[in-house]
Amino acid sequence: MSLIQQWQTAKRTFEQQTQRKKPSEKFLGIFRKSSGLESACKALDDSLKEFNVKAKTKAMAAFNQAKNTYLATLQRALGNEDENYQQQVNTLSNALDQLAADYTNAWDGVANQEFQKFITAVKNSIKAAEKNKQQLQQKLDKVEDQMQEADATWRALAAAVSTRDKEAAKKASGELQKQVKNLLAANTEVAKSYRAQLKAIDETVDSWEKHEDVIQINEDEYERQAGFLRFQRNFVDNGRLRTEEIVAESKDLLTKAAKALKEGIGNAEAEYTASIGKFARRVRDMSINAEAPLIATENLYNRLRQDLQNYQDMEPGNDKDRRKTDLQKQFNEHLKTVQQAGLKLGKAKQTLKKEWKAFPEYFKQFAEPQDVKDVNDVINGGFDNAIGRSVELTKNLRELINGLE
Repeated sequence: MSLIQQWQTAKRTFEQQTQRKKPSEKFLGIFRKSSGLESACKALDDSLKEFNVKAKTKAMAAFNQAKNTYLATLQRALGNEDENYQQQVNTLSNALDQLAADYTNAWDGVANQEFQKFITAVKNSIKAAEKNKQQLQQKLDKVEDQMQEADATWRALAAAVSTRDKEAAKKASGELQKQVKNLLAANTEVAKSYRAQLKAIDETVDSWEKHEDVIQINEDEYERQAGFLRFQRNFVDNGRLRTEEIVAESKDLLTKAAKALKEGIGNAEAEYTASIGKFARRVRDMSINAEAPLIATENLYNRLRQDLQNYQDMEPGNDKDRRKTDLQKQFNEHLKTVQQAGLKLGKAKQTLKKEWKAFPEYFKQFAEPQDVKDVNDVINGGFDNAIGRSVELTKNLRELINGLE
C-alpha cells in the first residue's frame, strides 16, 4: 500500500469514527481548507522511486510540516467535543506516526538496494584492477628476467676482463648491449602500462567518492572495499618505481662494461660483492611476490571456514541455494589462486637455483655472508616451505568445496 493510500485510509477511519468528514473552516474555526498531507504523502511516494537524498529530505520535511499543522489544527478545534473525538484524534496522530515509520523503513530498503548496486560495481572494479595488476606483474617479471640475463652477462664480462680473456670480454660486451637495448624497450612499455593503471585507479576512486550519499549508507563496508584498491595502487606504484630503477641499473651496466673494457675492473671485490647483493635482493623479492597470494588466502581461510559453517546452519530454501552458488565461486577462485601460487613458487625456485649455480665461485668469496645465507635459505628452504603450505591449503580448500555438497 502506498503512503498516500495509507493516509486516505486513516482519514476515512477518522471520519467514520467521529461521524464527521474532514472539518470545514466554519466548523473548526481556524482549520485550513487543505492540510497539505495529500501532496506531502504523494511526494514521499515519489521519493521512493529512486535514490535521491535531497528529494527524500525535502519530502520528509514537507510531510512533517503538514502533519504538525494538521494535528495542531485538530487539537485547537477540539473545544468541548466528546471523549471519542479526542481518542480519534490520537488514533489519527498514531497513524501518521506509523506512516512516517513505514516511510523510513521503505527508504532504508531503497538505500540498501542502491548501496548493494554501488558496492557490486566497486567490487567489480577491484576485481578488474587485480587482474590488471597480475598481468602487469607478469610483464615486469619478464623484464626482471631480462635484467638478470644482462647481470649474468656483465658477470661473464667482468670474469673475462679479470682473466685477461679479451675475446670473451668483447663478445660479452656485444651481447650485453643487445640485452640492454631489448630490456629497455620492453621496460618502456611496462612503465607506460603501470602509469596508465595508476591513472585508472585514481579515476576510479574519484568516481566512487562522488557518491557520498551512497557511501554513508554503509561507510565501513565501503572503506573495507576501497582499502583493497588502495593496496593494489601501492603495489602498482611500486612496480612503476621498479621500472625506473631498471632503467638506471641497465644503463649502469653499459657504463661499467665500457669502463671495464677500457680500464679493467678497478675494484673487483666491490663489484663482485655488489653483484651478489643484487642477486640476493632479487631472490628475496621473487620469494615475497610469489608467496603473497598464498599468504593472503591463508589469512582469509578462517573466515572462509566460518562462511561454510554459517551456510550449513541455514534453513533449506532459495537463500541457501544462492549462498551455495556464491561460496562455490569464492572457494574455487581461492583454490585457483593457491594453485597458481604453488606453480609460481616452484618455477621461481628452479629459476633462481639455476642462476645461483651459474655464479662464478670466486664471486661468492667476496659476498656479504648475510646475502649468501639469505640466498641459500630461501632457495633451499623458504620456497619448499611455501610450496608445502600451498599443497596443504589446496587440500583444505577442496574440503571446503566438498562441504557445500
